[in-house]
Parts: sequence; structure tokens; C-alpha cells
Amino acid sequence: MGGELFVRQNAAEQKFLEACQRGRPGSAWMITGPAGIGKGDLAVRIATYLLTGTEGDADSLDVAPDSPIHARIAAGSEPGLRTVRVDGADGSAKRSRQILVDDIREMQEHFRLASIGGKPRIAIIDSADDLNRNAANALLKDLEEPPDNAFYFLTSSNPLRLPPTIRSRCRILPCRSHSPAQITAELESRPDISPDRRDALGVLADGSIGMALHLHANDGIAIYEQLLAMLAAFRQPESLLLQLVDRCQAEPTPETFEIMEFLARILISRLAHLAASNTLHHAVVPGEGDALKPFVRSSAAAAAWSELHADLIAALETARRAQLGVFEKVFLIGERITGTARTLVQ
Repeated sequence: MGGELFVRQNAAEQKFLEACQRGRPGSAWMITGPAGIGKGDLAVRIATYLLTGTEGDADSLDVAPDSPIHARIAAGSEPGLRTVRVDGADGSAKRSRQILVDDIREMQEHFRLASIGGKPRIAIIDSADDLNRNAANALLKDLEEPPDNAFYFLTSSNPLRLPPTIRSRCRILPCRSHSPAQITAELESRPDISPDRRDALGVLADGSIGMALHLHANDGIAIYEQLLAMLAAFRQPESLLLQLVDRCQAEPTPETFEIMEFLARILISRLAHLAASNTLHHAVVPGEGDALKPFVRSSAAAAAWSELHADLIAALETARRAQLGVFEKVFLIGERITGTARTLVQ
């Protein structure tokens, strides 16, 4: 869920540079933070900086735009860098939803080659969340005894789910979510996105520039409007739920349901925030505040929506394990939201 836009992670960059300036950069780093905020881009920036040696400014990860290393990395031909991800380092079609042990072994073979001109060997595991058990065990051996002049950068959105043996051998480089204003400003470089849609995407993206682009590409604002309409029809939402089912099943991309699920959680979060603070910053669509107000007037509203957010995540995980279809999962989401609304509106 990436994109061509990139918002810098200044605090994380500074932390890595300070480690370099102290002469103790460490051989393994885990770059953490929510999905879509640029963790993989940061890993590439660090790798570019390390591979250029004295070309990089000691106070910045910036490398001269005309440096040939940019073209080599973009083409996947930089000998000092190996990227391991689900779809393969060469950008080939997705083979598996996991990083496999053979992927790690190929990387290890690459590291056995002598470095060129004393330059480091760098591996980016993007994302370590995709490692299967055998791949994680194979990687652990390298993290325990890393080759000389080698660096490992692992990205993770869920570091606590990774084996503690891997986490304990990595320095943590945390990345932050971006503000709606940062995302909106970055989207100004996209002439295909109108100003009002930029503002809406900045709010809905939940701090992720990657998610903002993903929502734009998959008509996320229209899906959010459908969820608002479903909430407004909370007493008899069935026909609107069927429209959501049709949308999720008819769209050519299987990601439509995932976007709907994500936006349903955003809607619940916004209801909880409005109930707790009586303030709704940056309406996604005109009239959103008025549409939400009937469901936040009860003194129990903030707690009810907050509890629903946690309960829905658990219920959807159970639904996934049970391999329920789109119809059942859409109705699960809709019935939980409209059911909560009915308890709050007497």
C-alpha cells in the first residue's frame, strides 16, 4: 500500500544519524509504525546514505539527486542492496502472502559475496510481519552473527507479533503517523486530486500517506459516504448494507472490502471522539457533523463507540478465521454499528 509520495520521518532520521555520529550505528534496526507511513521509504533512504559513504551530509540522510545510486536502486541493480518482500525484490508478481525461507537464503547468498570497494552490504526486509516461521529462524541466524560490514533494516507494523528473539537483536527506530495537514499538503503535488478531496483523504487516512493514496485509487470517499448513509438509516439499514455488499463484490479489486472495513473503524473512531470532545475537526464531507450528532448526545456514547471499536476488531478477526464471506462480514460490521446507534437513540 505504497505510493509515489513520501513524507519524511525527521525524528527517526535524526536518531539514526546520531547513532552513526557516535560511531555505533548497529547492524540491525527495526523500523516500526503504522502501515503506509513510509517505513520502507525510510529504509531505502538510510541504505542510500550508507552506500554513498562520504557523499551523504553528516547532518542529513540526503544524497545528491544526481548521484547514480538513485537510478541503480530504482532499477534493482545496486549490488550493495538486497530487498526482501512478499512480491520479490525484483517486483515480480506476488507468489505468496509470506516471505519464505528461500527468500532469506537468497539474501544470505548475496551477503556471502565480497563487498565492492569496502562498501557495506544492506538488506531491507519489508515487511518483517510477512516472515513465516522458517524464514524468521533463518534470518535470526544472521542477526545473531551478522557478516562483516552488513546492515539489516526490518520494517514492521506489528513488532509485538514478531519472535522476541528477533526483536531483541534489533535497535528500534519508531516512525510516527502524519497529521491530516501534512498529508493534505503532500497531496497538493497530485493534480488529479481536487482540494476538497485532498482534505477529506487527509482526515480519513489515519496518519498514513500510503492509505490516502490507496483510498483515492479505490474511491474511499464514496465508500465513507455510503457508511454515513447506513448510519443515518440505522433503524432499517438492510438495503444500504446490500448496496455495500454489492460494491465489495462487484469491484474488480479484492481490496474494496478491506477499505470498507478500515473506513468503518474510522467512522466509529470519529463518533467516539465527537462524543468525548463535542468537537469534530475537518469534516470529511459536507454535513458530516450534523449526520453524526444524533448518535453522540447520550452520556454513554463515548464509551459505547470506544467499546464497539475494540469489539469489532475482535469480531472481524473471528470472522476471518471462520472464513466468512463478504456478505456476512459486511452485515457484521453494519449490524454492530447500527445496533449501537439504536441503543443510543431512544
